[in-house]
Amino acid sequence: MPRLFGGVSILSATLLVAFIGVVVLVGLLWRFQEKLLFLNAFPVGYKTPNLNPRGYRSPAERGIPFKDVSFTTRDGVKLSAWLLLGEKPLEAPTFIQFHGNAGNIGFHQGHAEVLCAEMGANVLLLDYRGYGNSEGTPSESGVYADADAALDFLLSTSLVNNKDIFLFGHSLGGAVAIDLARRRGKELKGLVVENTFTSLRDVIHDIVPASRKFDWLLNAIQRMKLSSEDKVRQMGIPALFISGRSDELIPPRHMDKLHHACGSPVKWKVDIPGGDHNSTWLYGGTAYTENLQKFIKTAVSLSTGDLNGDAVASSIKEKLPVSSGAPEDYQAAKADLSGSSETLSSYETSEVVQEMKPKDPWSLFGLKPQTMALALLLIVLLVRKGIHSTAGARHIEGRTHAHPSSRLDEPGLELDVPDVDEARRKSTLLNDDSAQSTPGTPVPALVELVEPDVKHSEAARIDTSTS
Repeated sequence: MPRLFGGVSILSATLLVAFIGVVVLVGLLWRFQEKLLFLNAFPVGYKTPNLNPRGYRSPAERGIPFKDVSFTTRDGVKLSAWLLLGEKPLEAPTFIQFHGNAGNIGFHQGHAEVLCAEMGANVLLLDYRGYGNSEGTPSESGVYADADAALDFLLSTSLVNNKDIFLFGHSLGGAVAIDLARRRGKELKGLVVENTFTSLRDVIHDIVPASRKFDWLLNAIQRMKLSSEDKVRQMGIPALFISGRSDELIPPRHMDKLHHACGSPVKWKVDIPGGDHNSTWLYGGTAYTENLQKFIKTAVSLSTGDLNGDAVASSIKEKLPVSSGAPEDYQAAKADLSGSSETLSSYETSEVVQEMKPKDPWSLFGLKPQTMALALLLIVLLVRKGIHSTAGARHIEGRTHAHPSSRLDEPGLELDVPDVDEARRKSTLLNDDSAQSTPGTPVPALVELVEPDVKHSEAARIDTSTS
């Protein structure tokens, strides 16, 4: 066998180099995994809202009244946020919105606009530490602390109604919202999550199936867990799970599993046919807001003991099968209430677990690495590609309320890209320049709203405290 200087064989040298490369790669992955997940400077050149394209710099550009606020976390990090005000801020429910992993709050106003402008709710839209104008460096424990600070701020403010506080989390924000709901459910009225995941490990497995063979290595180097499925089992407040059935990043089965595992005595699930990862709220149209309104009304009523059986039945009577584009009515069960011993009857839920494989843009390369080094390299590349951006660059083209004649043409933004035309949700066909699905996707008249599971043992006034 050929030998190099010093009598070392070429094979031995190759193995040594490969081993050193694997060690270095594992070390880099362990050291920089937060930077791979938290894309706080994405897209490049738009670190803070004031640098964003026109229409994404401030809620004022959309005609929404708001206050620019800041507050400090318990570990001393100053956070920046927008407090969007509904028409009656002291009466309307208030949401804390936790956005996804990429971009500052300016790019995540789509959900906030639905909640505030169309539903009249107040919305606290915050940037995690290290995002936008917020100080610090993002981490899993850090974003959990940021969530605590946001709730503390609302509980202490007199600007909005702080008695009826809800959480809204999208994608990564869903994991943040679930963690807060599990720990501080007594201070909340309900939770809404959209297109989030069961755990970060499950996302890695979906993107790189071969990574299942290296769980022992992931256990050693994966610092961030984001284990929402375990936490949701311990949650007790009313919960609404909104699933875009054409989500190209997080397979819809993640939302199915979270809904099924949820330990809350009252839980809903809404499936949006055609909804993708970032624009499910657009595909849902008016049915999206109607179901949200029903959930909010029911959750508030449950906390005050004002809910009766007919109200529950009315709020869940419309359902839409996942595979259908037309609404279908189902007869809802009614509660049997009587006197001081009244209890809510159990509602049997029709759970549909849709097995969908992720649309993996990397499948052309194959996912059966021949060496550990190749497997780890794929993990780095695919986690960065799969979690932090949608497939392909998307152009921002939309009109704003403040600039009806302007066009926003900024390439490469793989985020929530709202079309803020008022007419878009009133139309039967949605005009979304950023939507990735095939034109002509049917828009449901009313989306599936799976009735809540209400345990027999619950009293008329359901305790929304967490375990």
